[in-house]
Amino acid sequence: MATILKLKEIDEAIANLGYKNKDTLKCKFVHAIRQYYPDEISTASIQAIDTEELVKKLWNVDGDSELLKSKKKSLSSVKSGINADLKRLYQKGGNPQGVIIGQSNIFDMCDDAKNKVLGTFDAILREEGTDAVRKITEMLNAVNDILTESGTRAKSVQGLESFDRMKGLFLDLSRKMGLSLNDGAMTEVAADGAVAVTNVEDVMEEEVADEIVDEVEADVSGEVPDGTSEVSEEVVDEIYADVSDEAAVEMAEDELTEIRDDPNEAGEARDDAAYEGTAELSDEVTETDLAAAAVLEEVEADADLAEVETEDILEEQIEEVYEAADKDLREKAEILAELAEAAKVLSKLGPDFSESAYSEEAIKEKAKLLSEEFERDLSIRDKFYNQHIFIKGGDYITGGKDLAKNELPEGTVRLQEFYIGKFPVTNALFETFVEKTGYRTVAEKNGYGFVYTPRAQKAKDSMTGKETFTWHSHLLYKKIQGACWYHPNGPGGSLHNKRRHPVVQVSLEDACAFAAWTGKRIPTEKEWEAAARTARGNIHPWGNEWAGNSCNVEKSYIGDTTPVDKYLEFGNEYGVADTLGDVLEWTLDNWEAQKPGEKNTDIHVVKGGSWISDSPICLSNRYPMDKNTSSNVLGFRCVAI
Repeated sequence: MATILKLKEIDEAIANLGYKNKDTLKCKFVHAIRQYYPDEISTASIQAIDTEELVKKLWNVDGDSELLKSKKKSLSSVKSGINADLKRLYQKGGNPQGVIIGQSNIFDMCDDAKNKVLGTFDAILREEGTDAVRKITEMLNAVNDILTESGTRAKSVQGLESFDRMKGLFLDLSRKMGLSLNDGAMTEVAADGAVAVTNVEDVMEEEVADEIVDEVEADVSGEVPDGTSEVSEEVVDEIYADVSDEAAVEMAEDELTEIRDDPNEAGEARDDAAYEGTAELSDEVTETDLAAAAVLEEVEADADLAEVETEDILEEQIEEVYEAADKDLREKAEILAELAEAAKVLSKLGPDFSESAYSEEAIKEKAKLLSEEFERDLSIRDKFYNQHIFIKGGDYITGGKDLAKNELPEGTVRLQEFYIGKFPVTNALFETFVEKTGYRTVAEKNGYGFVYTPRAQKAKDSMTGKETFTWHSHLLYKKIQGACWYHPNGPGGSLHNKRRHPVVQVSLEDACAFAAWTGKRIPTEKEWEAAARTARGNIHPWGNEWAGNSCNVEKSYIGDTTPVDKYLEFGNEYGVADTLGDVLEWTLDNWEAQKPGEKNTDIHVVKGGSWISDSPICLSNRYPMDKNTSSNVLGFRCVAI
């Protein structure tokens, strides 16, 4: 049975996801689906949303079947990421109904939430209401028997009118008891006397649990239908009270079906006995009316008694739910305020803490809080790319002898131990930061970024497999309106298949903002070079001799960034990877001007070369870069505090 959610439940889940940047794929996808739900009726009427239609909305793809197929896979990946966020939110209590995006691209409840609803209802029946509900079910079956045989024998208009009156009374009672049955579950009598019989006991087996679950879903949204049983409200309170518990391992759909069926197994056998033992009916409709009325009075009396007994308990539980919700919101607000304050402290930090108003111990405590909170929001895959490598304290060789490459004079530097990112920061990690903070980069605020077009590039046609080679006489470099971290090459591009690529189009300010929010900072030039060259002082990560196809440079003919772990086997002995080629990386150091003693604070040192670099390049190479520059060859990695 499809789960019907309320729009406000869906909107609550979307809001609590915290996707603040509307240009990210996750944000676009979830809001694209939300647009298919104009009103409450649509939550029940929409059975599926076409995948191709969603792909075209997100990527403006049309006509290219191979590209469409590729984008479908990307859409599936984005949906999986959103569902992972929604399930984590459900476990934390920010998604009470367990809203997810189902296989048909419509909003649905996750298996844990469905299981909790059914489990809670089953517990209530076992502890408080099993006998009462069984008794009600037996009585309703008996009434159905009466109406079935009466409808069969009634030939006159007066008899049919009497039958219809009884039928209406029966349905009204079932609604009041929270055991709503469709008209189709009753015997239908046509005007010519023909009878279509449906066994109400079969309906009970398939519908009772599902109908009550639907009422629970309605109650959770805060809308209690007229005549809904107080038992349903009690189930709601149980659900809210348990919603912050640790989520169980997801159950398969067939296991969920068993949970729905098994609790009623013993009751079904008793229902069979009651059904088979129903007394033989009289031919007179008037006698049928009297018998049914007596049964209905008894059932209504039981229902009134149940309502009186649960009223006080419900009021107490509702108060507890509101108190728990208020406390949870206060705690979340306090955590966010603490994170923002801690990030502000770290945003201006370098390796020397003496200039800070906070002690080293206080700074490290704040950094630990930020780092742990960020790590908690990452998927298992993204955690792999958020690793940091321990660099021992000691003496390291830096600089070189090639002044034409702007190298520092060769020498030795002594450093304290530190941790540096195994990889440059990826698009996936930066996206998580943006979604949690709503951060806007310098390129987004300026409205443009600088884009390099490769001089030489190989490309492969996805449909024919044919390879082409493009050559320009010189490297192209333009200011492109709309270029930013999620449109690295301009508005026509995207991050499709680039979650593992290094984030680009980020200024030094952007890099520092990310680092601070995650409990880290940007490395100094000497820290970066020491971690890349190791204690051996190698000029390349793998040694002192240049090796072809070992990193992403111009002669790789890729003409763009690559996954940060593509050349993992060529990382250095410490395990620090992607330090040469792919993207230039920011450091905290100012670029020294030609005149001794002068420094231009707007110009900083970047290291590592990029995919436009002419090979061979060395780890001692350094380049000047304005701190506000954003381009598609410029990224960063972090140092843990």
